[in-house]
Amino acid sequence: MKKGLWMLLCVISTAALLVSCAGDPASRSQAVSSGSDVETKTETGTRTETGTRTETGTRAETGTRTETETKTEAETRTENGTGAEPITDVENGEEAPTDADSEMLSQISIVSLCIQDTFVKGLAAEFDKENPAYAVSYENLYNSKDRVLAEVMNGSGPDILCLDMMDMINLQEKDALAEMEPFLTKDILENVFSTALELGTLDGKLYGLPAKVLINTLMVSRKVYDGDTWSMADVLETMKAHPEIKWMFKEATGSWWYDLKFLLGDLEHSSFLQDGKAHFDCPEFKELLSLTRERSNASDKRSGNPTDLLRDGDYLGVDVTLLSLNTYGNYLDLGLGEEFSFIGYPSETQSTGYMMPMFGMVAVNQASMDKPGIGELLQYLYSLEKQKTLQLDATCIRRDVLESKVVYNEYTDCYIYDEGGSRGWVLLPGKGKDDFYLEDYLEFVDSTVPYPYQLYYGLMDIIWEDAEDYFESDKNLDDVVESIERRISLYLSENQ
Repeated sequence: MKKGLWMLLCVISTAALLVSCAGDPASRSQAVSSGSDVETKTETGTRTETGTRTETGTRAETGTRTETETKTEAETRTENGTGAEPITDVENGEEAPTDADSEMLSQISIVSLCIQDTFVKGLAAEFDKENPAYAVSYENLYNSKDRVLAEVMNGSGPDILCLDMMDMINLQEKDALAEMEPFLTKDILENVFSTALELGTLDGKLYGLPAKVLINTLMVSRKVYDGDTWSMADVLETMKAHPEIKWMFKEATGSWWYDLKFLLGDLEHSSFLQDGKAHFDCPEFKELLSLTRERSNASDKRSGNPTDLLRDGDYLGVDVTLLSLNTYGNYLDLGLGEEFSFIGYPSETQSTGYMMPMFGMVAVNQASMDKPGIGELLQYLYSLEKQKTLQLDATCIRRDVLESKVVYNEYTDCYIYDEGGSRGWVLLPGKGKDDFYLEDYLEFVDSTVPYPYQLYYGLMDIIWEDAEDYFESDKNLDDVVESIERRISLYLSENQ
C-alpha cells in the first residue's frame, strides 16, 4: 500500500470537519507570486489609528525593505538583536507619538501547507489588528507545498508554518525548524496536555504544537471483552474465543488494511521487533495475517451508532473519533462505561487511543527564530484567553480551558460549555451536578499516545505492500511473510 493511499484516507477521515475559507484577513494589499518571484507589498496613503496616531507616506518592499528616511531607534535595537520596547498610544490630549514610536518592527508570514484552518487564520488576523508593531499575513499554499518546503529547507520561506506531521518531521531532520519551547511561557507548557507536547517532540526537543486535536479509539462491548486495555495477543485470543463474531473491526471501509493498522499500531513494542531486528517469520505473525484475512469485511457499508453495530454482535470493535467533551458525553448516554468501553487500539503500553492534530502542526522556520514578534504571536495563539475561543468541534490542547469553561446550571440540572461571544452556551449531555464526567474525560485524554506517523510511513508501508499480495490474490502466506521479514530487516539496517 503506497503512502498516497494512507494520506488520502487521513484526509477522508476528517473531511466532514473541514471549513473552507478564502481571503486575507489583513487590510493591507499584498501580492504573492509563485516560483522564484519575490513577494511585493505596498502601502500608500494616510492611515489614522486609535489614539490620535497618524502615518503618512509611501513604502515599497521587495523581499527587503528600502526607505529614504533614517532608521529609527527601535529598528536599530531590533537589528542588533536587543528587541524593541512596547509601543503604546498617547490619548487624552497628551503629546502624540513620534514616527519612531509607531514604526513597524517586523512582518510575520504564516503559511498553511495542510487543509485550511480558520482557527489559526482568525487568531492571526486578531493579533495583527491588536499589535500594530507587527504585520501578520496568513495564506494557504497547500497546492504549492513542494515549492514552500524547498524554500524552507534552503533557508528562506515563511516564518511560521502549519504542517502535516511528516512534513514537520522531514524539515526537522534537515535542521530547518527552530526549537519551539523558548517561544512559549511556563503557563502554556504546564497546561498543554502532555500528549500534545509529545506530538511535536522530536529527538527530545519541541519543534511543533497543534492548535487543536482529535482522538481516535476503538469501542468494544464489555460482554465480549471487559478489560480496560488490550494487547494484540488479547485481540487474537478474543476472536478465536468468539466464533459468532463475524468481523474484526468496523471503520470507514471495512478493509483488511485498517485491521492490520489497528493490530500493529504498537509494532515497535511488539515481539516482532526486538533489539532493532525483525522477527516476523514466526507462527504468531502468520496467524495474525491468516485471521485478519478470514475476519475482515469490505462489503459491509452499514453506518450508524457504534453501539448499535456492537449490539448486533457482528464486530469485535468499532473505530470512533472523539472531537470533544461533548462527543464523549454523547457516548456516555449511549452506554459507554456500563455496556461499552473505549478500550483503544491493541498496545503493549496500555494507551486508550491516538491523539492526532487537526489541520497540522504549528512550527517556526529556523531562518526566522530571531525575528521580533514570533514569540508574542505564539504566546497569543496558545494563551488561555484565545484557546477558550475554540468551539466544541475539536479538543483544545490546554486542559485548563475545559476546567474554566464548563459550569453547572441549576435550572437544567446539567453542565454547560461556554463557547464565548455570540455563540452562547452548549448544553452538555447527561449526568447531573454530583455525577459529571469532566475528570473522566481529562483522564482519558491523558492516557492517549501520539498517533504513530513515522511507523505508518516506514515499516507499515512495507507490511501493507507485501500483505496486499496475500489478501488480494492467492500468493502463498509463507512467501509473503518471508518477503516482509527480508524487507524490514533491510529497512532497519539502513535507518539505524
